[in-house]
Amino acid sequence: MTRPYMAPRPLKSSLPKAVGYLRLDLSGTAWERDELELLELASQHGYDLVKTLRIALEIREPVQRLLIVVRRLDARAVLTPTLDHIGPPEPIRRTCDLIVGSPELILPRLHTYGGGR
Repeated sequence: MTRPYMAPRPLKSSLPKAVGYLRLDLSGTAWERDELELLELASQHGYDLVKTLRIALEIREPVQRLLIVVRRLDARAVLTPTLDHIGPPEPIRRTCDLIVGSPELILPRLHTYGGGR
């Protein structure tokens, strides 16, 4: 009897986690290139890109969905190619840092008082 295939456990990274975010209507057919750029951006800024969300235009409340993923994964940053993908950055910055590829921006998390993320 053979043992079933078991995928290796992922390596635990000591780097803080980040989530990538792409709007498919903006990335178009270049979404794969944009994902690779997010991976490079994460590496440059010392993050482990653990997930990238590719959001279609018809998805309702996409930023709220992104924030759910950020909280579940305990991510410290969101990475995106341009601010156009996110829209107003404040909802993201209330939860974590926002790193934009072009123009390169690092928008730190807004400090909240009263505890919690």
